[in-house]
Amino acid sequence: MYFSILLLNRIWFGMAFCFFSIYSQKAMGLLLKKEEKLERISENKPENQSSEKTKFTEKIRQKLSYSLKFLGGMNFAFCLFNILLFSFPEIYPTYIQKSIFLLVFGVAHASQFIFNVPIARNEWVNQDFLWHVWKGKMFFIFVGDFSLMCCNVLFSVLYFLEK
Repeated sequence: MYFSILLLNRIWFGMAFCFFSIYSQKAMGLLLKKEEKLERISENKPENQSSEKTKFTEKIRQKLSYSLKFLGGMNFAFCLFNILLFSFPEIYPTYIQKSIFLLVFGVAHASQFIFNVPIARNEWVNQDFLWHVWKGKMFFIFVGDFSLMCCNVLFSVLYFLEK
């Protein structure tokens, strides 16, 4: 089961790396509500006012996009670590070592899931929220991180008890 979990982790972290680092512009679309997406310059506003607002909005979008690359980079490190553990199992053969690694990966998934919980709660009760969690790709990410968090932590505990 250990190798199956490592395989799932590396697929998940690898997809997150690609999505957040390579396709950061698309990933940014997840975090922006429809009304927050870059607007076209209105013909009714003076050109310099619209131009300044557009430059400011574009600068914010660039910062957000680049911040997502950082998230992707962290996912790459977790992906690589899973690949190495999968490829060289003899380096860390004991149950307690496997338990520690699975716990760390579970915490990594938990950190992605837990910080979305308040946002999901606010969206659920129709309060102000930062981005949509209950639909589309973000829902897939929310459920995926929750599932992998549970899987990693559960088997971490089971391996710890086997020690």
